[in-house]
Amino acid sequence: MTGERRPARRQHACCVGPQGGWRAGTKEGIGVLDPRMTIGDKEERIQHERAALERHPEIFSILGDYIDVVNKWVHGEGVNYTGNSVHYIKTGLATRALNLIRSIRLLTENDHWEDGAILTRSLFEILINTEEILRDDVSAEERAQCYLKFGELQKYLNRKNTIEYDIQRGSFSGDANLFRELDAQVPLRFKEFLLKSRRGKSKNNVRWANSWCGKTVKELANVSKNPMRAHQYRIIYSFTSNFAHGGPIVLSSVIFHGEDFEQSKAEFESSEEKNIVEFVSLAISFCTEIFLLVGDVFPEFDPGEILATWPRIRELLLKDRASTPRSDE
Repeated sequence: MTGERRPARRQHACCVGPQGGWRAGTKEGIGVLDPRMTIGDKEERIQHERAALERHPEIFSILGDYIDVVNKWVHGEGVNYTGNSVHYIKTGLATRALNLIRSIRLLTENDHWEDGAILTRSLFEILINTEEILRDDVSAEERAQCYLKFGELQKYLNRKNTIEYDIQRGSFSGDANLFRELDAQVPLRFKEFLLKSRRGKSKNNVRWANSWCGKTVKELANVSKNPMRAHQYRIIYSFTSNFAHGGPIVLSSVIFHGEDFEQSKAEFESSEEKNIVEFVSLAISFCTEIFLLVGDVFPEFDPGEILATWPRIRELLLKDRASTPRSDE
C-alpha cells in the first residue's frame, strides 16, 4: 500500500516549568497545551493544529511518488539474479532500503520526525556499507561473501546471548553442556572475525570484530569516494545517535520552554518543520544513492525516474533554508 494517505497524529509529550509547553496527539492532529491555563479552562486553551501530512503536502507527495516508483522496481518483474553473492546482497539491501523509507514516511507524516531520523541513519549505514562492498569489481564478490558470513556470526551471537539468558533464569530446555561444547567450536568457523585477546585477559575470552570489514561507520564515511560522506556522518549519524541512545536532546522534540510562551512555541514549531523537511530529503537522497548502486538487478530499474525527484526536493530545501536555522543546533 504505497500510495495511501493516512490521518496523522502527534506524539505525546510533557513539560515542566511555568513558561513551557507540551504537545499531545489528538484526533484533529496536534494539540498544543498552554501551561498558563487553569484546570477549568483546559479544553478551551488547547490549540489544535493540522498534522504534518497536511502541513507539508509537497514533501509527502514527493515521498509517496518516490516510494511508488521504488516499490514497482523491487516488486515488479522479478530480479536479474545471477547466483553470486553480490547480486544476492544487492537484492536484499534494496528491499531493506525500501522498507526503511516506507517506515520513515509513516513516522514523519505523523510528526515523529526524530524517529524517522533514526531510520534515516540506518539508510546512511546501508549506503556506506554498499559502497564498501562494491568499491571495485575485482574484489566485490569476496567482500560480499565476507559481509554475508559476518551476518551469520551476528545471528549466532544473538542466539547465543538468548540461550545464555535463558540458562541464567532457569528457562533453557536444551542441554547446556552440549551448547557450551558447540560454542567452543564457533571461533574456528569465524576465525577471520576474531580479535586478539587483550593483555592480561584469558585466551579463552573470545573477542569479535565489530564490523564485517574492520571499519567503523565514521571510518567508512571518511574513506568513501564521495567527499560529502564525512559531512553527512556529522549531520545524520552523530546527531541521531543522541536520539537512538536516549541522550538529553530527546527532550528537544517533545518539550519547549522559555521566558515567553508564544515565542518559545513559535521557535519549537519552526524547528519541527525544518527537521521534517530536512530528514525526509536526506532519506530520499540516501535511498536514491543506494538504488543507483544496486538497482541494476531489477529489470524495470530506470534511474531517471528517481533522479527526476531532485528538482522538486531542491525547491523545497531552498525555501526551507531561506528561513531561520534549526533552533536545536
